[in-house]
Amino acid sequence: ARVAPSGTRTPGAAVVVAATNAAGESATSGNAPSVGVAPAGTPGAEPPPAMCPGEAAPAVRTPEVRAMMERAGFLDRSGLSELAELDLAWLAAAHPDDADLALEHIRLATRLFRLGPATATARRSFGDCLSRGDPARFGPLAEALYPRRHEGAIRAALAGSDVSEHLILGLIRQESFFNEKARSSAGAVGLMQLLPQTAANMAARIGLKPFSPTMLTDPAVNIRLGVEYYKTRHAQYGDAAHTLCSYNAGAGKLAVWLRGIGGLEQDLFVELIPYEETRDYVRKVLTNAMFYEALGGGR
Repeated sequence: ARVAPSGTRTPGAAVVVAATNAAGESATSGNAPSVGVAPAGTPGAEPPPAMCPGEAAPAVRTPEVRAMMERAGFLDRSGLSELAELDLAWLAAAHPDDADLALEHIRLATRLFRLGPATATARRSFGDCLSRGDPARFGPLAEALYPRRHEGAIRAALAGSDVSEHLILGLIRQESFFNEKARSSAGAVGLMQLLPQTAANMAARIGLKPFSPTMLTDPAVNIRLGVEYYKTRHAQYGDAAHTLCSYNAGAGKLAVWLRGIGGLEQDLFVELIPYEETRDYVRKVLTNAMFYEALGGGR
């Protein structure tokens, strides 16, 4: 496969929401559900029609289902969106062929940054579409699960760099799922989950004055500093998998790993990363980038 300037691979034509982690893991842990290349179907088997958003006939709903959906809507409008999401999650699991219901749950869950439940519903209701369909048919499903927020700030921060916009989108999706106020237990803040000291170092590097850690919840500032940090690591390592290892586990750990497995091709290197968390993280960010590229737009 050809290698993009960022080190990400060109995606295949078919993509599917993959069960690469348990539903409900938080994006700030670096373990948001991801998308992978779909496995081939049974040789010679005729696949059933794929249900894609907006293409399925409206479902016939029982009075009980309609009543629960009305209740969920009332809860959401009343500021009890978390309870509404739980109702819709249960309904979507009980009625996976109701495409509109599935989309309603996915949209609410992603608005609440509950990516695990949203991915589970997408996998259950739209798995065939995602695995065999044209990404152009994914429509609102792609918009909900793979948002493209803050592209202007990302492009500005990447100006003159060979790092792919898709890679940064994939990294933000994994780190915070675009939650500007995300905070990790380790103290990392914002879209690209920057530690305050790392952010301060990058602010000094690019001459951003004055700088305060409170600025890290500003998307433009967080992206500018986070992309600068990524670019410094990318300039040192070149390879996207190595750079992501450093971003997640630190330069010291990566230095040890490079002595043992640094000469391997990207796929094999990723599979042999000693830390499971970092191995999973790198896989997912690279896969996210592939999916963003498959959906088109950017570079």
